[in-house]
Amino acid sequence: GNEMKFKKKEESKVVKATELLIIDVRGISAILDDAVWRFEQTYMPYLKGYGKANVKLWDGSIRLQFELRKRRKEMPKEDKAEPIWEPVLCLHDRKCTIGQVELVLQGEGSLTWIVNKLAAVFKGPLRDYVVRTIVNVLTNKSGYILHQLNTNISPYWGLIMRTTGLSLVSFVQNVSSQEFISHNLLLG
Repeated sequence: GNEMKFKKKEESKVVKATELLIIDVRGISAILDDAVWRFEQTYMPYLKGYGKANVKLWDGSIRLQFELRKRRKEMPKEDKAEPIWEPVLCLHDRKCTIGQVELVLQGEGSLTWIVNKLAAVFKGPLRDYVVRTIVNVLTNKSGYILHQLNTNISPYWGLIMRTTGLSLVSFVQNVSSQEFISHNLLLG
């Protein structure tokens, strides 16, 4: 982990580069009516099935934690002057949790009742699958998210740096915009 710390000018409070911007979204819920499901057991006894289900997910949360770094601004190659640095946010960590899952398989008859009793076993794996999928989407789209975030925040860096008392001198360096994009697309 990055243990680089920065001190504010007026106070003795320590600010970590990984704690300047943290976005927490809580209380997320979703209702998926008529979700299509399918299973196949490829060993004895061979089983296959499909159908629809109603799924409710609640008490979810997503956390995006950004790290403040510096990158060299694009300059003409013939310019031999000292590089000019700019602040940039990189995705440091992302988390997703889902508190509760309710799964009801649709159908009629006693077989549906038995399958719904067995569906309780699938609540944990279903929750884990949805969490993994959300984290993968956040990872795969982090380049886009970071581009939008950095584009919109760039006019305010002067104000942010002054109010936090931070300096670019101590930041971890990202050498180029391409490396910045590659690093954030490969987070996993």
